[in-house]
Amino acid sequence: IDHHASGILLETKSDYEPMKYTEIRLPATVNGVQLDPDSLLLSYGLPGLGITHREGIHGTSNYEPDLVVPGIMQLSPRLEEYTFLTVSEDEKKVLFNRRTISIDRPVIIPEGYRVLCGEGTDIILKEKGCIISFSPVFFIGTQDYPITVRSEDGTGQGIAVINACDESVITYTHFKNLAGPADDGWKLDGAVTFYKSPVTIENSLFSGSRSAVALNVISSEYSLSGSAFTETGAN
Repeated sequence: IDHHASGILLETKSDYEPMKYTEIRLPATVNGVQLDPDSLLLSYGLPGLGITHREGIHGTSNYEPDLVVPGIMQLSPRLEEYTFLTVSEDEKKVLFNRRTISIDRPVIIPEGYRVLCGEGTDIILKEKGCIISFSPVFFIGTQDYPITVRSEDGTGQGIAVINACDESVITYTHFKNLAGPADDGWKLDGAVTFYKSPVTIENSLFSGSRSAVALNVISSEYSLSGSAFTETGAN
């Protein structure tokens, strides 16, 4: 929140970020006068439009946690639950530790790590399985032993890297038959998405995307070379 003489400026939330709640504290008295919450008005508007709206402030919160259905973005990362991941807290690394990995639920990786996937790894996503990482990913395949991330039966979803400050690197990786991660009321357009997460992609293949966008890079610096897109319905 930025405080200005004219008020408080709240940053917008994109579709790729979870809902955030902000607490703003007001003094109990102003110039020796006790504030009456029921008489307060909230003035708000969009910068540049010059239009101000006013609403009364309710003494009770409209936010009822029991009515909120937990979705992908509300899940708490629990790396210890994923037997196909090896976590080094000392080195802050997360490693896919098997040659063939089947994922049938969302895998959420928190910020502060480096996510490593080595040559020849075959990741199969099914039954709404997807990977959402808030840390940079390093999928380093080779020409002889590429990495494959695929959905055999068309029920698996895709991969999203969100708000990862450091650069991700993707080389010799084949993304096949994927769709954007989705949950009730939330969906990503890209089968593979990088949001506010710089990335370099080399010698990789995106094929058979089941989403409108095979690769979606948003508000991120990127480098794409030696790569191809096939059997893709749109972008």
